[in-house]
Amino acid sequence: KGQRPSLEIETISIDKYVEGKRVDLIKMDIQGAELLALQGMQKTIRLNPDVIIISEFSPHLLERCGARPSDYLDAIEMVGLKFDIINEKTKGLEPINKTDLLARCSESRYENLLLKHLRIK
Repeated sequence: KGQRPSLEIETISIDKYVEGKRVDLIKMDIQGAELLALQGMQKTIRLNPDVIIISEFSPHLLERCGARPSDYLDAIEMVGLKFDIINEKTKGLEPINKTDLLARCSESRYENLLLKHLRIK
């Protein structure tokens, strides 16, 4: 019950897809595969220091894809990015730490995150 139909598709990493091109914005809402996508865009992130990434953060969906939510947050930091919540009500950014974000996203609750390099204000 509650299973949605699925379809197997061929994928390519962001690093291969945009090789040699400038990237300003990446939007990820890929139903829990965000950690895999992040792993496939490390070169793109490194070569595009002004890149902004908008990512859904859903611990429930990450777990369904075999990833620990804390591993995704750790991976964000390991590639030199920080995250803020995109507050839909105030239309602003809300700083939050990993522990509070994980607590806030219990059950099937999710948040949209804005990821950017630490040096970008």
